[in-house]
Amino acid sequence: MPAYLRQKGYETIAAGKIFHQPRGAGKTPNPISDPDSGTFQQSGEVGTPGHKQYLDDYDQALWMELPTGKSQKPEQTGGEYLTKFGVWGPIPQPKEDCGDWKMADFGARFLQEKHEKPFFLAIGISRPHSPQLAPQEYFDRYPLDQIWVPEFPANDMDDIPPFAQSNFSSPFVRKVLEKDQLPKAVQGYLASMSFADDCVGRVLDALDNSPYKNNTIVVFWTDHGWQLGHKFRWEKYSLWRQGTNTPLVIRYPGMKTGGNKCHQAVSLMDLFPTILDLLNQPKPDFLEGQSLAGLLKKPTSKRSVPAVVTYPEGSHSVVFQQWNYILYKDGSEELYNHLSDPNEYANLATSPNTAS
Repeated sequence: MPAYLRQKGYETIAAGKIFHQPRGAGKTPNPISDPDSGTFQQSGEVGTPGHKQYLDDYDQALWMELPTGKSQKPEQTGGEYLTKFGVWGPIPQPKEDCGDWKMADFGARFLQEKHEKPFFLAIGISRPHSPQLAPQEYFDRYPLDQIWVPEFPANDMDDIPPFAQSNFSSPFVRKVLEKDQLPKAVQGYLASMSFADDCVGRVLDALDNSPYKNNTIVVFWTDHGWQLGHKFRWEKYSLWRQGTNTPLVIRYPGMKTGGNKCHQAVSLMDLFPTILDLLNQPKPDFLEGQSLAGLLKKPTSKRSVPAVVTYPEGSHSVVFQQWNYILYKDGSEELYNHLSDPNEYANLATSPNTAS
């Protein structure tokens, strides 16, 4: 999208984690950050500092109390990724010293400047992605003795197909429960979200006090949901609603339906054609998403196209109206009714009444 808008005469600016990997702080951008798609990428770190203090000498999470060296197999603890990044806690640095805040501050300063060209400004906030670290002030908002910890039915996995019973993160979840870390993990996630909220607020406050307040489209979204032990999963790696559902908020100039909710299932692939429709720009033929312009103008409209998520390759979730139908690559199925079962505890695909 930024590359396409750049071709149409837009100044395209990126700061933070926009693609899977950010630009970085070096002289040369990380090529995976797709530096050619934009006019300018802001250099610098993302997220927060302080990760090292939560790791042992082998870059393993201290709270896990793992054997040192290679005596512990990564698959027993959730793989090398979660063993290193599955940590949470406060950091002594103030928010102004954190990469996410610096990227948000860059966006705020950009909005105070005069720009001759129309612009596309993307600000990527890394938190609350792992590790769940944030300045102390955000942990102070959530005292540990007041944390509400999610509880899951003991039989939640009884109707799940064997194919989906576990993945690499399941041993990590068991370790979290064994070490009684779930309250601290929830606290870390809440603190990280509040820190991210303040970063977003820094940008929006600047927009409200800029010459672009009334002629700028704003899209707020995340790239996936988050599981804190739901069905023995951590982070995003599933086709269940907890892992795939994301916030999505859109505001455009002259909008008459602001503040309304649309309850239709949509896809993040729909953002590209939606933005182009709102800009009155032509849509290229290669787009696969469906424009949300109609739903934005009339949130009660019905959508005829489902939202589809694939993970892993060959397994798919099809979300349409209140339904989430999951077909795994081995042919096993799940079906959930979000009206009666928003937490997806009852797999209707195993019921004789709905099996057909």
